[in-house]
Amino acid sequence: MEYTLIAIAHSPQQELQLEVMQQDNELYFRLLYEGTMLLDYSRLALDPVDKASDALTLLWTDMRAMPTDGLELMTAFSWGDERLLLRFLLTDESLAFRYELEGKTHTSILGERTCFHFGPDANLLVAPGDDGVIDARGLTLPVLLEMDNGLYISVRRTPSLSLPEPSLRLESGQLLEVFYPEKQAVETGDYQMITPWWILAITEP
Repeated sequence: MEYTLIAIAHSPQQELQLEVMQQDNELYFRLLYEGTMLLDYSRLALDPVDKASDALTLLWTDMRAMPTDGLELMTAFSWGDERLLLRFLLTDESLAFRYELEGKTHTSILGERTCFHFGPDANLLVAPGDDGVIDARGLTLPVLLEMDNGLYISVRRTPSLSLPEPSLRLESGQLLEVFYPEKQAVETGDYQMITPWWILAITEP
C-alpha cells in the first residue's frame, strides 16, 4: 500500500529530516540524519477504547521556527468528534513529539501504539537498570542504540502523572514498540489529553 506524504521538515542546519505520512487510517514518520535513515515507517498512534474505526482526516499542517534554534511542526486531524494534533520539535541533534487530543466528548485512552523502527543495523545497548536480557517483559526507558554509522540514539519520555509508564519490546529484528504492561483507561478530562514528550537524541561518536 502507498503512503501519502503529509509534511517534510528540516532542522535548522538541515542535518535532520522528518517526514510524516499516512497509510489508510494509520500515521507514520521517518527520520533521516544527513541523508541516512535512522527511523523508517514508524507508527504514530494512540490506543483508544472505542475510536479505532473512526477515520483520521487531515485538517492542516503548520511549521514555525522556535526561539531556541529549532523547528516546530504541527499536523492536525479530525478523529470522529475530536481533533488529534501531533506536535513535533526538531533540532539538529534531537526530535521530540507528543499527542494532543481534544474535543467535545470524553474519550478513554488505554495508552499508545507508537513504534520506533530502527532497522536491522541498529545495535540495542543495555539500558540503565536492565540486566541485558531481552524478554517479554520488555526494556524500561531510557534505552540507547548504536547505529552502523557510529551514531548513538537515546530514547526517553518525560514523566507522566496520568498515563502508565511504558516499556519497549523487540519485534521483527529491531522494531522497538511501545506497550503498557498494565492497561488502564485514561479519560481525556476536560476535553483535552496531552501525552508526555517522546525525545530522541542523536550523538555523534
